[in-house]
Amino acid sequence: MSERWKPEHGELYYFITTSGNVCPNHFSRYETSSNARLVFNNYFKTEAEAEAAAEKVKALLLSLHYNGTSTANSETLKDTFTECLKNYAEQQADKIWQKARERRLSEQYHNGPEETKLPEWCKVGEWVFADPEKVFGPAGYKKIKATDGLGLTFADGCCIYFSDKIKQARLRPYNAEEMKALIGKVVTKKNGDAFVVTAYTPELDSRKLSAVDIDDMWVTPDDVLKDYNIDNKPAGILEHRENGEWVQ
Repeated sequence: MSERWKPEHGELYYFITTSGNVCPNHFSRYETSSNARLVFNNYFKTEAEAEAAAEKVKALLLSLHYNGTSTANSETLKDTFTECLKNYAEQQADKIWQKARERRLSEQYHNGPEETKLPEWCKVGEWVFADPEKVFGPAGYKKIKATDGLGLTFADGCCIYFSDKIKQARLRPYNAEEMKALIGKVVTKKNGDAFVVTAYTPELDSRKLSAVDIDDMWVTPDDVLKDYNIDNKPAGILEHRENGEWVQ
């Protein structure tokens, strides 16, 4: 884990006020309020980090009202906080994405288009991984529905305007062992017809491909990926790039 940033004497930082707003300040080791914020971890290097933290604090406070601070166990509180955070993100979506877009446009104006344009792998129909540590709202794997060159809109309705919050992802076909694990599962064809996977073969004729039996047909990993869903999810393995490697 990388060492946590802390402001030095005279350095600019951002903090969350008691009303939930974000304000800048210069840290002073002689100032009581600056030191109190440092002890309480209420300090952030950038305005964007402070704003994201403020929204999470609001959602956490809301979750405490749902459960009560004295009776809720940690798991219940965690689940409620997650739900409140999701609901808050949905309610504030228009404001959040518009503000992100304005900040992105401002960066483009100051830094130039080459420094702010999206990576070339950000194309409609492709998958990306929204980093849960960096993005406010639902994180995880998302499929790109639209792009305006600066930001992305996903199939779940969320938007992102900062490419440092996402990683390249892919949906790959199952390997032989993963295909074998499909036996007994219900798969749904794109037209809505549902079938149970009844058998598996590690080799299909001379093509050396694993296959499963779906509705009396031998179906290869590529066919499963293209034509079927499993548990209402894509029939394949979602992975993203982490330090040059593909990981789940």
